Amino acid sequence: MLGRFARRAALLALFAASFCILAGQPTDSAHAQACSTTIKDSRKGVVGCVQLHAGVVIAHTRYNGSGVFFADLQTQDPTAAKPLSQDPSAYKNSYQLFNSSGRVGGAAALMVPSDNTYYLVIDASGPYEFNFEQPTPETVSPVNQTSFTGKAQDVSPYFQLPAGPMSVTIQADSTALQFWLYGVDDLGGGPIPAATDANSSDGRLVSAGPEGPPISRTINVVIPTDGIYFFYAIAYGSAGSFSWTASVQ
Repeated sequence: MLGRFARRAALLALFAASFCILAGQPTDSAHAQACSTTIKDSRKGVVGCVQLHAGVVIAHTRYNGSGVFFADLQTQDPTAAKPLSQDPSAYKNSYQLFNSSGRVGGAAALMVPSDNTYYLVIDASGPYEFNFEQPTPETVSPVNQTSFTGKAQDVSPYFQLPAGPMSVTIQADSTALQFWLYGVDDLGGGPIPAATDANSSDGRLVSAGPEGPPISRTINVVIPTDGIYFFYAIAYGSAGSFSWTASVQ
């Protein structure tokens, strides 16, 4: 009987010691958070998370505030003592979605490098909504056109292109412009670089400004395969309406 009580006391002591050690360490449940492809809120800081696969992600976004609107996706630093929701510095990588002010009704597109949980970090002064999408050929419906208009920061509808050399033309009523052509496939998709003199590691076709308005560029590209594509533009600066027109032929 005494042996049983001794063993039980030893086990309780070991459990207590283990609890004291773990009490100061983050656990998987401490880092866990219910994630969703739709995040609607008005708070600042870490406001939610989304599970993403490696590849292109599109954040369709609305913001009704009049002040600054900063939005990033961040990954948790696994060596940090606290989760991102408790410590803003506990991130490993950060990917910018928006850096603007005033009302937003558009989208951001970017490449994420790995399957992971991505936390949405916001600095804003009004309500906002994010809908995250990772397009594949099976989940999108391309339109029958290759010329589109947009405003400020946004993506075009999806469209189809045949493989081969083509010319992309972009015109923007702004003093600065960033512009991409993205391909959609079942491996995550990605940007289509310029045929020659590719000047950006992230595949952007245009990085212009300050100049204009307007800004106008024609870029030669080689479409790698018959497939589905979309434009992504950010028109901004000190003057202009920020409207843009993009086409490919």
